[in-house]
Amino acid sequence: RNTMVKTYLQFLNEANRKAQLASKRGSQPKPGLKSGKEKIPKDIKMVGMPGSGKSTMAKKIARATGGFATGYDDARETIHKGKGGRANQSEFPKVHSLTMSRLKTARQDRPRIQDNTNVNPKFKQSTDDSLKKDAGFRDITTVSPKTSQRRSFARNARREHPVPRFVM
Repeated sequence: RNTMVKTYLQFLNEANRKAQLASKRGSQPKPGLKSGKEKIPKDIKMVGMPGSGKSTMAKKIARATGGFATGYDDARETIHKGKGGRANQSEFPKVHSLTMSRLKTARQDRPRIQDNTNVNPKFKQSTDDSLKKDAGFRDITTVSPKTSQRRSFARNARREHPVPRFVM
């Protein structure tokens, strides 16, 4: 099945629209539907440029739903403490393994969110395959901030440890 990429607003407003339509038809929405929590997918992959707001969105979604968000930057921070932390791009196999392990052990009845800087189409399929195989994801929903490339580059440049240009 092809994965549909949704913007943040589309993702959060989908359930509210369904509740409004149900109300217009005179029927009551299902409990929890107005909050949008009832229809939130369990397996979410955040995709976008470094500096686009993926981490911020992932944290907001996790906080609002009781879900769990983690990504490669969190694993880099753990593995490379004191050696560039989140910006250190070395030892990717370890970083990937730690990220998948964290996602796999997270509660599966709540959203599990991978914060991923995956904008390369060739890398997309291998990431989805790995999320299914290594983290136990079943039906991946891709969510992307609606941030321009120019703005993402500018935000990244202002970071204490910007993501290197070759990654972007």
